[in-house]
Amino acid sequence: MTDARQKYQLDRPIKANADGNCAFNAASLILCKVLNDIEVRIIKQNKQPDLEFKLFIDLVKPVLWPIKQDQIGKSWNEVKNGLLKLAQHSSLLQERLAPVLRELAINLIRTDKREHQMGTANAIQVEFEQYVDLRINKKISIAAINRNPRYKEYIGDIFVSHPFILEHFEKLCVECKDLETAKNALVNWWIKTGGHENFLKQMSRSAENPGETDKYAGELELHPIFCYFGIAADIVKNDRIVAKIGFQPRLPYGYSHLNYLANRGIIESKNNTLFRDLSEEKISQALKSISHAPQVLDYLDRHTDELKKNENGEILVSPSFIRFMKTLESEKCIQQLIDRKVIIKIMQTNDPGAAHSKYQPIMGRKKKRIDPIKSQFKPTYKWLYIDPKEVESRIAETPDSDLIKTVWKQQNENLVRVGLVNTGCHWNVLTTFAEIDSKKSRSRKQSLFQDHHQINEEKTSNSYSFGMTF
Repeated sequence: MTDARQKYQLDRPIKANADGNCAFNAASLILCKVLNDIEVRIIKQNKQPDLEFKLFIDLVKPVLWPIKQDQIGKSWNEVKNGLLKLAQHSSLLQERLAPVLRELAINLIRTDKREHQMGTANAIQVEFEQYVDLRINKKISIAAINRNPRYKEYIGDIFVSHPFILEHFEKLCVECKDLETAKNALVNWWIKTGGHENFLKQMSRSAENPGETDKYAGELELHPIFCYFGIAADIVKNDRIVAKIGFQPRLPYGYSHLNYLANRGIIESKNNTLFRDLSEEKISQALKSISHAPQVLDYLDRHTDELKKNENGEILVSPSFIRFMKTLESEKCIQQLIDRKVIIKIMQTNDPGAAHSKYQPIMGRKKKRIDPIKSQFKPTYKWLYIDPKEVESRIAETPDSDLIKTVWKQQNENLVRVGLVNTGCHWNVLTTFAEIDSKKSRSRKQSLFQDHHQINEEKTSNSYSFGMTF
């Protein structure tokens, strides 16, 4: 999970109506916020908005033009302008557009159920982990979870809205011995044995009866909407980005060196080929080899006798390797090995009374740095990985790196990114700091233009006045 405080202004969200349908209310606000960006992305892909968004146009026309005769021949551009005009009245926009987006979501899911199953599998696993944390780690009872709004906020909209999912989570907690087994069983239930189908029935019932107070809306429902419009959405809970839904930049299937990309943090994992939210510069650096990678691999191959565990089960970097590194670009290469998680810096002591453990890690902000002189600790390094293939996947140049970079650029070009914050029972829209900076920049430019225009007017006025006096 990523800290959302670095990306979003969390203390000032754009508030959605709290009428029991807040997820689609928030989606309505987001859609009108990025309509122009969506259009730019589609056009740059040489696609026509009128064709790409025909289903949405047909569904929203009766909302914008109640008289049937007025709906004939309406285009994307007319719909866009109509929505932007309606967006001047935020509450009215949400009241009218949210039911349309719910109906659109149901249509999209029914068109491609498999895509929706796979796309929501990650989100449901994240929520299950939070449930396990409450039930197993914190020993919170089911009755307390149902009774206390604070626990419901911690869990999320999926459980609050769908009791049958909550019941299945409890069943998995009882029947499965470990988290990984439970998560695999959860995905199997969701995709193959009725979980997703039951969800669709609940969601359709809500759409057919819009007067119901419980509208069953969460990230599972929002996912197909954002996919349809090409929007990448971060889901924020407790100041952390806990899930990503909608269109997400992904490495196409068929690439055979996934361990290279996963080990460098370019994709989520070997089993999840979503690109991580990195800058182009960081992607380029991660794809390159470190300094003197061949020499490091050759050294490991020739000095297997040094790679033995000590009494603490650790494999220390030998003095001969350090001396070898000094013949190269020692500091730069060692730091790159640390960054790629091949070695780690530790503090070593031969004094058994100096600490409970002979090796004290010095990673992390909260760890107190140890003074080597006072405590008799000396800095050294230990290997995290010694398998040549694993090390190579971390330090050598990534195969087909130019192709990976091209694919990444294509997927991320003009990508529309948004954020939603969920407090457990309510959804709001987030503003990125990049948006705030962009608005400030436009405001400054507009102010400078107005000042410049005013100065020119004053100069013209003064010149005219001077001429008249003369």
